[in-house]
Amino acid sequence: LWSYVGNIYKILINVIMIPLIGIYLSSQELGLWYTMTSLGALAYQLDFGFLPTITRNITYCWSGASDILKEGISEKKVDDNQGIDKKLMNLLLHSSKRIYLVISVSAFLVLSIFGSLYLLTITTHEGIEDFMIAWLIYCIGIFLNIYYEYWSAFLRGTGLIKESQKAQIIAGSIQLLITSIGLFLHLGLIAISISFFVSGLVLRQISRYYFYKKHDSHDFFDKNNKTINTENKGIISRIWHNAWKSGLTSIGTYIITQGTIILSSTFLGLEMTASYGLTLQLFSIVATIASIPYNSYLPAVNEAQLRKDKVKLVNIISFTTVCAWLCYIIGWMIIVFVGKPLLEALNFQTPLLTENVLLYMGLYLFLEFNHSYFGNIITT
Repeated sequence: LWSYVGNIYKILINVIMIPLIGIYLSSQELGLWYTMTSLGALAYQLDFGFLPTITRNITYCWSGASDILKEGISEKKVDDNQGIDKKLMNLLLHSSKRIYLVISVSAFLVLSIFGSLYLLTITTHEGIEDFMIAWLIYCIGIFLNIYYEYWSAFLRGTGLIKESQKAQIIAGSIQLLITSIGLFLHLGLIAISISFFVSGLVLRQISRYYFYKKHDSHDFFDKNNKTINTENKGIISRIWHNAWKSGLTSIGTYIITQGTIILSSTFLGLEMTASYGLTLQLFSIVATIASIPYNSYLPAVNEAQLRKDKVKLVNIISFTTVCAWLCYIIGWMIIVFVGKPLLEALNFQTPLLTENVLLYMGLYLFLEFNHSYFGNIITT
């Protein structure tokens, strides 16, 4: 239930945010914002599939596995009286911290150096100071979000779905509040960047708080374990063996969706990028809604894989796939036939693309949605 509540609330926040930025930001500013988020999404590709892989391994450990394998699922289980393998959970935590420290530092350097140079080439000198301040805040937000990413994995991996969704609801509410106040005060992109920075930090820290509240850290996190440093490499190697497969799927998704925004801002200008980015955001919301059933059943899918319950696995995937397709097609038609007049009624400064383009975008994004959707199923 909480998976549905949290995801629906997150979608509602995004739906509310669209008219806010569409009304208060000019097409130039909106084009810059979509370009910023596209570059930020590029930085997230450095994760390269670690998050779902780590989450899955935590679930295996929490379900009784005593080892992480490169291929398949370990047959070795801890004794039922012992609960979980504390040493393995300890190694997963420390390995995750190391992985995300490297990723977050790399992402910040790429964005702050190469991202800044690129944005300066497509930005006019008017208002450049405010824009660069917004970009710096956004880069710091990306760094912190990636660095603390593993706490979300540990919440979901240990079955704390309710707490994970609560954290997202609180963070999303804070983001909406700061954005609304900032745009009303005409702070523009700075307001949106501050809301992204603060909400991301709040999300990770609340996730950490909920995890330690539910699980005594001293129960299975041994900070003085002398074997951690030597065994970390082995765990990271096994995680990477499966992570890169999810990473390739993620990169393919980025190239088809977010990567095209960078091409648009380079060759078509910021105003056209604003229209394209707005259209893409609407389809992204539709895809997110369509993914809710499968994401909600993901812990059950992992458990079925661990127990090799093929009947349960097929039933879950069949049900969630039909739901996903229906949700996407309905959302696609709403965007094509209702989107443009609705945005005009709300006095958006930026229009959607033409109906013919919307039909074409919906088709190729549906194909991409299936590619990503089934790619995640295969790597689960």
